[in-house]
Amino acid sequence: MDDGRLMLARVTPILDFGFSILDSATSTAPLARNPHTGSFGRAASGESKIQNPKSKMALTKLDYAVTAALSLAHVALHSGDSVGLLAYGRKVHAQLGAARGASHLRAFLERLAMVKGELLEADHARAADLLLTEQKRRSLIVWLTDLAETAATPEGIESASRLLHRHLVLFVAIGQPELGQLVARRPASVEEMYRYVAAQEMIERRELLLRRLRERGAMTLEVLPGQIATGLVNQYLEVKERCLL
Repeated sequence: MDDGRLMLARVTPILDFGFSILDSATSTAPLARNPHTGSFGRAASGESKIQNPKSKMALTKLDYAVTAALSLAHVALHSGDSVGLLAYGRKVHAQLGAARGASHLRAFLERLAMVKGELLEADHARAADLLLTEQKRRSLIVWLTDLAETAATPEGIESASRLLHRHLVLFVAIGQPELGQLVARRPASVEEMYRYVAAQEMIERRELLLRRLRERGAMTLEVLPGQIATGLVNQYLEVKERCLL
């Protein structure tokens, strides 16, 4: 693939705003942008509020995912690529067709700033249907979500798999730091042993699901919340370097 073809690549982040990436401390208030850092966080109420830069902002997985999507959009647009957006929960919250330019980046920011999280499981199948209907041209689809803890294969995995016949899919599963912390400690009681075994089983299950998705042709990335932006941009640059689109 030559440089001209790379310049015409399309990148579409898909963000899951369902309960699987919300925690008990998460507010469903709109995003508020911190002008000092450029990052987004949840306001304490329905009004957008700016956090004092000297205080600590408690960020959720969702906040980190939004910041990562913004970082990816900025780098991709700076590289000359077109960038789109799909943010969804039980319904579609924000959608933006792929385009370029500074005005498009502002539109990207505005769409994300108005999105709210939901305390319901997201409709992953609906998001995939919409993307297959409206995104006809082969693109890099970056799906940011988390793996729901269900006995069956999560709907997010199946929905992402449906895109593979047309698109290059990077499935980004937001890691759970507490799992690594649990298995890093030697259990000192029966209760801790139960927790250790449960955490180990969850880690192995997540690895299995992501491996199955890779076997179907997707790229996968499981990364801790604070490392999503860096990991995402590095994966995008690797796609460019290897001319995968």
